[in-house]
Amino acid sequence: MDARNAQFAWESSEVHPLIRNPIIRVILLDCSESMRPYGSVARSTLNASLRRIARGPNAYRTYFTLIGFGDDATTLVPFARVSAAQPVRELPFSPRTRLTETSYAVLAACRALCDGLVREQRDPECSISLMTDGMDNVSHHRYERLLRQLAEELQTRSFRLQLYTMGVEARSLARTLGFPTDTCVELVPSQQSVSWTMDHILRP
Repeated sequence: MDARNAQFAWESSEVHPLIRNPIIRVILLDCSESMRPYGSVARSTLNASLRRIARGPNAYRTYFTLIGFGDDATTLVPFARVSAAQPVRELPFSPRTRLTETSYAVLAACRALCDGLVREQRDPECSISLMTDGMDNVSHHRYERLLRQLAEELQTRSFRLQLYTMGVEARSLARTLGFPTDTCVELVPSQQSVSWTMDHILRP
């Protein structure tokens, strides 16, 4: 996969035209082999959180997608209004990880989507959460620089970027990726921490 031709391309027309201030929530989930022990709890907590949001007062204006990445990137929950989100059935674990290339492609898609909404005089709120152990053994090295530049640009435009790391120093990785260092969270690898993270990401 080359991020320039990635599968992630969401149009403003996919957001209902009467919604003037849509909430866009995107989760990037590391599906490398090291994450396999936590897959079941990640899936169950995510599904429970999506059900809660779908019953909440902002459900009508909240749009969501879940992207898993390992050897390749996979849309696990297609971009749609949260009330239409289908439960995650399984996570596609892989021995390799395409971290920076996938992250760059998704951030670029979010920027394009929000640019379209702004041109339509709508005011989107966009949050992008990344959960990873920091390994990347597939992406071309140029994506690290491209991702860092794009992430820093989005922060000047009030995009909310959040990094959660498993077993790797969070601030160091955040600096590498261009994510904010003051809000990154370093997790002790455990089912409890994965469950907390999935729930925390999707809190209002």
